[in-house]
Amino acid sequence: MRGMGFHTSHNNIRGVSNVEKNNISDSCNVNTSFLSSGCGHSETNTKLISNLKYSLYADNLGDVSYIEIFSLDKGNFKYNVKQIQLRKKGLNANHIYKVSENKIYCSNYGSNGEIQKGRIVVLKNGDIINTIKIKDKYGAQDIIFDPGKKKAYVMFILQPAPYNPSGTPFKIIDTEKDEVIKPFSLKGSFYGYDIKGNYIYVCVDAIDLGYKDVPNNYIASIKRNTQEIKVLTPKGLNFCPTDLKIAPNGKIYMVSSFNNLKYEGCKEPKVSIYNTDGTFLKEIKLDLPDCNKIVINKDGMAYITHNNGGDSGDTITVFNTNTDKVVGKIKGFSGPAGMAIKDNYLFVSNYNTGKISVVDLKLSKIIGNIKLGEGVNPSTLVVF
Repeated sequence: MRGMGFHTSHNNIRGVSNVEKNNISDSCNVNTSFLSSGCGHSETNTKLISNLKYSLYADNLGDVSYIEIFSLDKGNFKYNVKQIQLRKKGLNANHIYKVSENKIYCSNYGSNGEIQKGRIVVLKNGDIINTIKIKDKYGAQDIIFDPGKKKAYVMFILQPAPYNPSGTPFKIIDTEKDEVIKPFSLKGSFYGYDIKGNYIYVCVDAIDLGYKDVPNNYIASIKRNTQEIKVLTPKGLNFCPTDLKIAPNGKIYMVSSFNNLKYEGCKEPKVSIYNTDGTFLKEIKLDLPDCNKIVINKDGMAYITHNNGGDSGDTITVFNTNTDKVVGKIKGFSGPAGMAIKDNYLFVSNYNTGKISVVDLKLSKIIGNIKLGEGVNPSTLVVF
């Protein structure tokens, strides 16, 4: 869901989205210089800045969108959108991650599609404030963030065992100083993580990488103080995990996809539940294909995106981790990709439409959309 694409000409987009009764409307014009008064809003920009409610970041085809939200009251949205144009600087945003309050790390590709060697862009309040250059011949990819320890584990290019027997290389960064602390390795590529107690829990894919001492897919724990790794499922997993989260009940919940046809277990979407010691508990099959991401709120309600084997999904499954049952579905998306929960809202990036949908979790439905502009395909999403 990433790559080079049409580059929007809007540097700063300001817009308003109205919702009337149960109908979602995106009819208000996007304006590049002021909040549109044609939708009935007369507040000045200065007044709105003092009323900032949420800040969002979304990566989109090499650049990053920064969204300031001033109101979501009754679906009457007021927001500003700014495009942080990394491609003009010879960079290409790959993934974005929250590493402290209102601070973002962005891994990058080169603007010609090649990996940008060892480069992390640091964003704050919608601006580039630093660039971390890491001495490594491979480019930065995904990031594990440990807020309690103020560390970021930056994963570099996936490497098979013959090239790097110790595993895929990482660099651990001090997120206060934006400095590299030390290297780290993991045998495979992680797909989702969460933190509980003294450990980071990750689901790992090592299919066809040639490691002799780990399974094709497995759950691992990383000790937060020492970075000691323990494989919790030495017999492997019978599915291809795409994401992992830990619910308030202390159990691990993983979702899986069936689009990896070379592995026997990757044939059906499901939720797989484990204890944090690696003990299997149960699995629940889902009736929609190709699970991608899962987020869980403080009440134990999980939200699962489906991509339908590409970018064509339109539904999020609602799953109650207190009862381990599917309790509903939310429709109306277009290629749901990233998700982020803040207060009583679920923000969902729509890869196909250049919009971020806002779900009221009390109503369990979309109450409006934030338009990011033309030629924008948002993927990963962070909210403050």
